[in-house]
Amino acid sequence: MEEKDKITVLLAEYNSLGQEVIAARTNVGQGAGIFSAAFMANIAFGFSYARNAKLGLDRVV
Repeated sequence: MEEKDKITVLLAEYNSLGQEVIAARTNVGQGAGIFSAAFMANIAFGFSYARNAKLGLDRVV
């Protein structure tokens, strides 16, 4: 394999690595968004349950 071909292959690998890093960052951002939404819902329903338990409404069928 000639030096010119090696450089071409290395540049292609470098470009694909950059795309993989961008995709990984996007996945981390999406995961953080989903986690924060689930966490906030957990807090909201936890307070709602605590209020209902205080009022005696947690045993309503």
